[in-house]
Amino acid sequence: MAKKFHHWKIGTINVRTGKEDQKLERIVHEIGKAKLSICGLQEFRRIKSGSALVSPNTDDHDQKYEIYWSGHSLKRIHGVGIAIRAEKGIVIEEIRNVSARIIVADVIVHGCSLRIINCYAPTEDDSSTSKDLFYNTLKKQFNTNKTQKIICLGDFNATSSASWYNSSLREHVIIEDLEINDNGERFHKFFNIHKLSVMNTWFSHKKCRRITWHSSDGNTKKVYDFILSCSWIGEYITNCRVYNSFDFDS
Repeated sequence: MAKKFHHWKIGTINVRTGKEDQKLERIVHEIGKAKLSICGLQEFRRIKSGSALVSPNTDDHDQKYEIYWSGHSLKRIHGVGIAIRAEKGIVIEEIRNVSARIIVADVIVHGCSLRIINCYAPTEDDSSTSKDLFYNTLKKQFNTNKTQKIICLGDFNATSSASWYNSSLREHVIIEDLEINDNGERFHKFFNIHKLSVMNTWFSHKKCRRITWHSSDGNTKKVYDFILSCSWIGEYITNCRVYNSFDFDS
């Protein structure tokens, strides 16, 4: 008997604020156009935690997304969110608003038990204390049962020269002349400890399909956003790249 595979898409985007309802609708509209089942959102900048059911302005009028967010109690800085398409094949078991930098969704996607961890790391200029707190908190989210598979994604604010080409970056991969900053060192240590694959680096793409951040100066370009997966999930991922055709006003 032939196996039946369900194809679905997951993504991540730094939206640079989703605090206004109008911007939230714009975000969901683009997520719908991209046909994403799940999307991590960084710099969401909404107060406290909450959720909303939003319909994208697309031809598919039955398509809706559950948006969950986790932010600071008073300040509209940082903030993370996750958008999950409301469909029969996706069951939301639990949403955990860990902090203004980490949100976790335990979901079952077409029978597969997943933990989706979306995060927004401190910048390179932030203090070592804030970076240590972030990674220590992130580490705790990996305490799962054996049947649950992990996908960790988001804006890690990490620079690594290995992200610019097909390096198949994963645990114990040795790359000569590797150029990384402090956040990059922490990032490499993190995915090594948890035996994760950096899916951005597993496929051959042009640099324009890898860049996730453009500076306002028009010249500086970085790869800050990553999708990490456990080895089991990695076997089923068929592509990972940046799409420039969607406008998140970001």
